[in-house]
Amino acid sequence: MTEARADGHDASPEIGRWLLLCSKGLSDIVTDEALAEVLGGYTDAEAIADRLIKLALAAGAPDNVTVVVADVTAYAF
Repeated sequence: MTEARADGHDASPEIGRWLLLCSKGLSDIVTDEALAEVLGGYTDAEAIADRLIKLALAAGAPDNVTVVVADVTAYAF
């Protein structure tokens, strides 16, 4: 059985911003600058996810590419 490992960052989501959850198939391949450009350049979560997956695959991602983009509209802690 493959061992699972999670990397994380302690950050509070900001209302009105995108929240990106992804596998290393994306984060190890696509630069932070490219991620920021895509996240800032689209107004639709599905379009952002599609573009990020295409970038990772075009760059030869050797692993699974998993992307979840959430539009933060409200939260309660």
